[in-house]
Amino acid sequence: MRVSTNWRNFSLLSICEGTARRIGSSPNPIGDGKLANFAVVDLAGREVARLLTSPFSTGAIPFMSPHTHITTPPTAFVSIADSARLEDGMRVRVKIGGRFVPGRRERNVMADIPGKGDGYVIVSAHFDSVWHGSGAIDNATGVEGVRRVGEALVGRELEHGVRLIGFAAEEIKLTGSRYYVDEANLREELDEVLGVVNLDCIGHGERLEILASPDALLGRAVEAARSLGLLDRYELGTGPGTGGVDSHWFAEKKVPAATILHFPYDEYHLPTESPALVDEQLMDDSIALAIALVESQLSQPIPR
Repeated sequence: MRVSTNWRNFSLLSICEGTARRIGSSPNPIGDGKLANFAVVDLAGREVARLLTSPFSTGAIPFMSPHTHITTPPTAFVSIADSARLEDGMRVRVKIGGRFVPGRRERNVMADIPGKGDGYVIVSAHFDSVWHGSGAIDNATGVEGVRRVGEALVGRELEHGVRLIGFAAEEIKLTGSRYYVDEANLREELDEVLGVVNLDCIGHGERLEILASPDALLGRAVEAARSLGLLDRYELGTGPGTGGVDSHWFAEKKVPAATILHFPYDEYHLPTESPALVDEQLMDDSIALAIALVESQLSQPIPR
């Protein structure tokens, strides 16, 4: 089996060869069962690479966490179908490459809409993409959603402010949103954040997903979706506002936070993710839900 992918945080090309060995499994985040994890082992018995199963797409995709390129061998995510082909003892060649771009910095981008009272609700989306993904769905759709939400709210008399944020480096373990939360906490400003509505992959996907914490916010979001008729149009998946989305760090600090997305889809993190896939109905419905959730948190903030 050959697996080739590119990661932006690898500074050198890495080619590893050996035999596959199943080392464990991980819970499937979007379905039942577990996903197999494999090591690639050389003749000396050392782990020289890893192959993890992704439930999200049909090919090898780039993913990382801050520690992966330091503490573990080169790692690629492969599709469920490719993972099923792997057997202990199978000969495997893994090629992973990428580069650092010197002198570049990631920045969170913010714009404020004033309100009458203290505090503000955040409407956010990450604007970065993975190395080989075009970013058309993940996450230009979310960024456009933030723009449209802002356009709908500007000029209105709001009970509290709204802060529109484009988060950087979401694909590197949610780094931009983590920086924002850490800085606000350090400066004793986190209590000013009344709530968060995050948009991610809102223009293409199998299900409407609402990830929100605490349960009171999740309940509001589901009721808003019902009142907008979205439960008649889409299969609904729900869960806490934590995980691989930018609402995570806010929810960890007990800030009411929700992410709206449509997921999964086969083109996730692949070059085949193109603007032609964007469904305007999904965009409109996600934005309507986001506006309803923002308005709810502006008029009746959920207690911490």
